[in-house]
Amino acid sequence: MQYTAALEYQNQSGALNESVSDVMGIMAKQYGPKRTAAGADWLIGEECLYPGVKGVALRSMKNARHGIQRSRSRERPPTGAYGRYVLRSNNQAGDYGGVHYNSGIPNRAFYLTCIRFGGYSWEKLADLYAAINDERIEPSW
Repeated sequence: MQYTAALEYQNQSGALNESVSDVMGIMAKQYGPKRTAAGADWLIGEECLYPGVKGVALRSMKNARHGIQRSRSRERPPTGAYGRYVLRSNNQAGDYGGVHYNSGIPNRAFYLTCIRFGGYSWEKLADLYAAINDERIEPSW
């Protein structure tokens, strides 16, 4: 995403970059076994946790508290609510202004939208990637 969509990898645009990558990955994960939005687990990277790390997966689009965001100082789940949005300097916790922590906000919005629409996540929302990469859309930064 960071190379094709021209989203700067920090702060809000970096969180959107992470989220769109998660969206594309979760749709691919659901497409193979033909899982509906309601029947999917919405977990990303569940097989990637080190032994002893608390959490179910790297990220959960359904419930951010089930995901884990590792920083240099501690482990904590990404946020899934805008009220918990964190603005960080680029140096804090090595997360480029919260790109992983704050990606939970659009991830949860995508999950809720898919559940509301029903059916397969890729049927109605796969155009997201095409829209973000449309050459007619110019970044405002």
